Amino acid sequence: MRRLFQEWRAYISEAAQEPSCPPATKDSKLNEQNKQKAKENPEIKYGNPEQMLSEGKKCGNCAAFDTSEEMVRCGGATEDKSMGYCTMHKFTCSAEKSCLTWAKK
Repeated sequence: MRRLFQEWRAYISEAAQEPSCPPATKDSKLNEQNKQKAKENPEIKYGNPEQMLSEGKKCGNCAAFDTSEEMVRCGGATEDKSMGYCTMHKFTCSAEKSCLTWAKK
């Protein structure tokens, strides 16, 4: 019984140290589904809406673009910040893309 408690404590301690990763960073199918929904939604139009790109509004400088160390550990961003996680629409994306819901930092 004592050993069971020791193992349980170790398990809980280990789980507490792992970052809480968004599901789309661990499930590529879900990530692609979320991205596709954002592309097809006329209010979002994820991809390359010219009006946004011409104004310099890219995912890479959007308030919803998460490139934190935690997100890198989750697999939702790269260390060079060329890829990040869109917290608004819940998918990973390129810093060079944009959408109509771009938000100022």
